[in-house]
Amino acid sequence: STLNGVEKDEKGMPTGYLFGEASGFARKKIQKLFINYKMKEQAMKMTVEEALRNGVTTMNAMEGGAFFDDEDIDIVQRYEKKNKIDLSIYAQNTDIEKAVEFGLEKIGGNFYLDGTISSKTAALYEPYENELGNYGILYFTQEELNRFVLDAQKKNMQIALSCIGERALDQALEAYENAIKI
Repeated sequence: STLNGVEKDEKGMPTGYLFGEASGFARKKIQKLFINYKMKEQAMKMTVEEALRNGVTTMNAMEGGAFFDDEDIDIVQRYEKKNKIDLSIYAQNTDIEKAVEFGLEKIGGNFYLDGTISSKTAALYEPYENELGNYGILYFTQEELNRFVLDAQKKNMQIALSCIGERALDQALEAYENAIKI
């Protein structure tokens, strides 16, 4: 497969372990095949009822993007209008214009700049133990991230980024600093 995130054995054969882009692709396919709009609405209803029963009146929802479907944003927004709960929605993608079209003021949430420690893809400055040359993965160039953060800031959007490794954290800080300067 040409999809990033397919683990392969020493013979180059897929092991079945997916992460990053490949994991998101598989998750989206599974959702399309087995989870319909009505099921998502029912899950939303049950979640909100349970939250309200426990005194929770505000919830964050991270919807859309590589791991979920943009129709989920619509479900959450429609459900919020019908109920007495404040749902703060983060668009989980880099499509700022689409987020604005949905009327959202927040973008990001679990918006990954790098991988994870367990998959040895978190972006580090030192290589992983017994993995010469493996410093992890940055999913965006500095220029791409700078542009995204700057464009989101120009639309007065709140931005949330997920960083595991110190290289990704430095990348995020540089993007925020760049946007503040301009």
